Order: sequence, then structure tokens, then C-alpha cells
Amino acid sequence: MYNMHKKETKHECNCEGHDAKHNCECKEKEQNQKCNCEEKNVKVEELIADLKRVQAEFENYQKRTEREFISRDERNRANILGQTLSVLDALNEGIKHEPKNEGLVKVKEVFVKFLNSNGVKEMTKTVGDQFDHEEMDCMMQGNDNNKKDGEILEILQKGYFMNDKVLRFAKVKVNKICNNKEEKKFTGTKVEEE
Repeated sequence: MYNMHKKETKHECNCEGHDAKHNCECKEKEQNQKCNCEEKNVKVEELIADLKRVQAEFENYQKRTEREFISRDERNRANILGQTLSVLDALNEGIKHEPKNEGLVKVKEVFVKFLNSNGVKEMTKTVGDQFDHEEMDCMMQGNDNNKKDGEILEILQKGYFMNDKVLRFAKVKVNKICNNKEEKKFTGTKVEEE
């Protein structure tokens, strides 16, 4: 028990009453402890900075994967709904041939409601509007001097949007005014000789 008490006194030494050699050793130990503390503080700050960086990277990863999942889901939905538009085209053709067929009309109404509930809307461009390359594909050209250049002459297949993005481009016939004989020959219109 006496030894234990002696150790405690040595540990609590504040260097008074000891020789100079002992004072230097104590000061050196204090400086080493201060250096160790400063080194440890710097190391802790570095580890905290690393932890914050890793946490931010993980949060960015989570956000990125969520965006990718939503994007993939939207693409899959658009793909499926785009394929169902051929059913709507068939219904429209059936109604065109048999306009009094109430069954076809009712099925079309239900199908259009289904498409609308999934964000699918028909494009509103009609014959007489200007051609818009961001919403339409020009499948044919016509030559009507009574119409403006670039005017839609005929809609061959309707176009659709899904959530304000083009789901299917409209296929149209566009007016192309030809000024010389070569262009008229190319478009297939009859050229009168002068």
C-alpha cells in the first residue's frame, strides 16, 4: 500500500523541490503530451473531414440512384405506353370504317381515358399548321402553290406526348414550294413546258 501511495505522488509531481534533471524530464514529458494532443486533434479533424466527405458522397449516391430508378421507370412506362398506341390507331381505323359501331367508340373512350391518366396526350397540330421538326417526322412532301412553304398538308399518323415529352412523333406530309423545274421533277409534280 505504501508503494501505491508513492506512485501517486510521483505522478502528481509539479517539479518543486526536485533536482534540475528531474525538472527537465517533467517539462519534456509535458511538451510531448502537448504535441501528442495537438497531433491527435489534427488527426481527429482529418478523420471528421473524411467522414463528412464519405457521408456526402453516400448521400449523392443515394440521390443519383433514386433519379436513375425514376428515369428507368419513366422510360419503361413510355416504352409500354408507346407500344399501346398501335391499339389506339387500330381503334381509330375501325371507327373510321364503321362510325356507328358503339362498341368500338366506347372501347376507344375507355382507352383514351387510360392513356390520359398516364400522362399521354394527343398532339394538337392539325392540317394547315407549320411543320415542327421537334414534334413531327416529314414522311412526304407535296407542292401546293396556294399553301405556305412548310405547311402541313396531311397527318399520316397522329403524334403523342407523355408528360410534355414526345412519346411518338407525328408523321406528316409537308408542303414544299418549288421554284425551278428540277425541284418540281424531284418531288414528282408535273412540269409544264414553256
